[in-house]
Amino acid sequence: MSIIKSAISAATNKQPAPVVPGGPAYTLTSHVDGRNTILRVYENRIELERQKGMLQISKKGTGTETLPLRAVTSVTTKRGLLNTLVTVTVAGNEVQANVSHAEAEAVKQFILSRAF
Repeated sequence: MSIIKSAISAATNKQPAPVVPGGPAYTLTSHVDGRNTILRVYENRIELERQKGMLQISKKGTGTETLPLRAVTSVTTKRGLLNTLVTVTVAGNEVQANVSHAEAEAVKQFILSRAF
């Protein structure tokens, strides 16, 4: 019961939910390139799950991409009107997620503290 109370208080205080051992430190839902994406940030890796769009018939372009945090070369944020675009750059690849302003800063600091 205490885990639920701490998760509710964390959500209302804009603090990250408690980290479950082996679970993601952050789970963010985003909408990039016309489809929903789920970005999970773990202690040692980043997972990006691209889901099928609402009007998309085939599953082309869906799936999961895993990036090790030690391979991250940069993390940038671009503040928009409603959300912030977080771009994680790995050698030869970029992962983008549109998240709230508070989540963007927290995720950026978390990734940079683990990557470098």
